[in-house]
Amino acid sequence: MKSRVSRWYGIGTAAVCLVLLSLSQAIAATALMGGGLSYVPNEYIVQATPGASLSAVEQSLALIGGSVVRSLPLPDTYLVRIGTTKSTTATGRFTGSASPWVIRRFSPNYLGRFDITPNDEYWVNNKLWGLKSINMPQAWNVEKGSPSVIVAVVDSGVAHHPDLQGRTLPGYDFFQGDADPSNDTLSHGTHVSGTIAAQGDNGIGVCGVCWDGVMILPVRVGDATGLPLSAVLQGLDYALQQGADVVNMSFGFGHGAVVPELQAEIQKLYDAGIILCASAGNSGMDMDPGVGPPASYPECIAVAAIGPTDAIAPYSSYGPGYEVDIAAPGGDLSQGIDAGIWSTVVTWAGNTPTYDYDSWQGTSMACPHVSGAAALLLSAGVPAGEVRTRLVGTARPPRSGVMDKKKYGAGILDVSAAISNGSILITKPVKGSIVNGFPTIRASLRGVDP
Repeated sequence: MKSRVSRWYGIGTAAVCLVLLSLSQAIAATALMGGGLSYVPNEYIVQATPGASLSAVEQSLALIGGSVVRSLPLPDTYLVRIGTTKSTTATGRFTGSASPWVIRRFSPNYLGRFDITPNDEYWVNNKLWGLKSINMPQAWNVEKGSPSVIVAVVDSGVAHHPDLQGRTLPGYDFFQGDADPSNDTLSHGTHVSGTIAAQGDNGIGVCGVCWDGVMILPVRVGDATGLPLSAVLQGLDYALQQGADVVNMSFGFGHGAVVPELQAEIQKLYDAGIILCASAGNSGMDMDPGVGPPASYPECIAVAAIGPTDAIAPYSSYGPGYEVDIAAPGGDLSQGIDAGIWSTVVTWAGNTPTYDYDSWQGTSMACPHVSGAAALLLSAGVPAGEVRTRLVGTARPPRSGVMDKKKYGAGILDVSAAISNGSILITKPVKGSIVNGFPTIRASLRGVDP
C-alpha cells in the first residue's frame, strides 16, 4: 500500500513538472518581450492535446493553482488564469480518463494596442482631404455602398453617433461580456467607423468611403488599457459567424510578437473568403523583424499611413520584408489639425455621451479607408476573391514620384481606379446552357465608371 501512495505522488509531481515547464516557457516569453509588447497579468492561452476533456485540462491546471476562465474559438484552446503564488505542491491525483499530459502549450494573453496618435482638439471644420487623395468622388459615380455588405470593426466599440444612424448592426462586447458594444470610452472604433460608413449628403459632419450604404458590425474587444488576445479571438470568430464580408483591424500586437492563436483565427476568416485589413503600426521606423501581427500575416492587407502631401507619415511602421501592402490617408498632425483625419467621435461625462467630430492621426485611421474601399468594391459586385488584387494592383505612386516599396507597399490607394478596373459579366444565356440560332445576350460591365 505504501508503494502505491508513492507512485501516485510521483505521477502528480511529474505532471506538475511538465505543466510548469510549459508555463515557464510562456513566462520567459513575457520577460523577453520587446517593442512595447505587453500582456494580461496571470492570464494565459492554453492549448490542450487534441480530444482532451475539459475536466482533464482543469485537473492539470489545478495542480499549479490555475483554472479555466472560458473556452476560445480554436480547437482545444482555453483562456486560463494562474495564481500568483511562487510554489506549488501536488496534492491531487488524476482519475477516470484524465491524464497529466494534456497541456501542449501556454502562451501569454497578449495585449494589443490601438494604432493611433490621437489629438484632443475638437471638430472645427470638415477637411476630408483623405477622400480626395484616394479619388473617391470619381468612385462614387459608380457606387456609394450597399447595405448588404457588412464590415466588422473589431475595436473599442462603436457609439450611437448621429452620423452613423442606421449604419450599425447590434454587435457584441467581448471585452466586458455583454450585448452592448456602444460604450466606446476610447472613441477609437467610432472614429474608424465614421471613415468607413458615415452618412453623406445629410448636411452634417463628415461622410465615409461608403456614405450611402454598408453596415458596420461593432465588435468591442478592448479600451484604453489595450485589447486582450482572448477577446480579439472571440471577436474575430463572432465576425465570421455573423457573416462579415470585411474585417477592419486598426490595432497590433507589437513588432516581433509570435501569436499562433491569432494567426490560426485569421486563417479561418481568410479561408472563409473574408477580406482582412490591418494597420501597420505607429512605431515610425523600419521594424526588425517586421511589422507586428495581424498586419504581418500574409492573409491581411497591411496598411501604412500618408499625410496630405502623399508623404509617408512619420509614425507609420514598415519592415525589411516588405510587409506593407498599400498606403492610405492616416494624417500628419505635425502639419496642423486639418492635416489629420476628421471623423466621428464620442466623449463621455459619466454615462452620458456627447457626439462630435475630431481630427486624429495613425495607421488606425488609414486602415478604414482600405476597408471601406473593399466594401465599396463588394457593393459594386466585384467578387471577394478579386478585391485585394484590384486594390493593390491599381495603387498609384505618390505625387513626388519617389516611392519606397518598404514604406508604401504597392503605392497609395486609388479607389476610382480599383472600381473602374472592370470586367464583363454575361447574365444571359446562363453559363453551361445550350443555345441555338441567334440568342439574346445580356451583359453588364462590372465595376466600370460609365
